[in-house]
Amino acid sequence: MKYVLMFCDTPELYGEVDEVAAKAVHEEIWAWFGEHDAAGRIADMGAHLQPVTTATTIKSGDGAPVVARTWPPLKFPGVSVEVRPIVDYSGDM
Repeated sequence: MKYVLMFCDTPELYGEVDEVAAKAVHEEIWAWFGEHDAAGRIADMGAHLQPVTTATTIKSGDGAPVVARTWPPLKFPGVSVEVRPIVDYSGDM
């Protein structure tokens, strides 16, 4: 099974993030994508998602992410990652 990760934030909380820290995390984000792309974990775009009832949302807990720990912005308030399965049409062909 394949999954999509949807990276979410809360614009109203941007003011709570130090500008220098935000710039550093932005650089970490590009490194994160580069690392996962090189490892073959970045898939094609435009996938059909399974219903929202199948989703899992990851938020930080007590200041540290509970899971998906490597997504750099999870250290900031209002940031989450939604993990949702992709519909597999391979059996329909």
